[in-house]
Amino acid sequence: MRPILSALVLAIPILIALASCGVVKQGAGAGDDGGPSSTSAATSATLGERAVPGYILSAEHLSGITPGQPCSVRVTVTPDAGQPAAASLEVWLGTTAYDPTAAVVAATPVPGRTGVYDVTLDLPPSLPVDATVWLRLTSVDGAVLEVGRDAFPLAAR
Repeated sequence: MRPILSALVLAIPILIALASCGVVKQGAGAGDDGGPSSTSAATSATLGERAVPGYILSAEHLSGITPGQPCSVRVTVTPDAGQPAAASLEVWLGTTAYDPTAAVVAATPVPGRTGVYDVTLDLPPSLPVDATVWLRLTSVDGAVLEVGRDAFPLAAR
């Protein structure tokens, strides 16, 4: 009985440590066997939420964050009461410093879900420590909002 108890006492902290750094998948969903993940972060996690004039923007990664691999990002745009809907959403990977030359990717509206967009970003082989997702929202009335810096960081917080 003692060897089993000793093994459990050692295994529990190790499993907790692995889960907290994203090596073990959290939860059980379709196709999730609960086994180890090859990503450096949990399969899906919130990147952040930011209130901007007229909107609340939230972003999450859906595929994990692995340098050199594509990263699927879902963005939800919630207009304040009386605000126009988003006409388009563009997304790019940058750092906390604004880069007007960054490669911008148009996000695709998720069918049947108002204000929800998906986009895939190609992560570089070496992800900067201050890597962040930037968003450019254009409303139907032509207003443009850009949000980034510390709003949607890819690095562990």
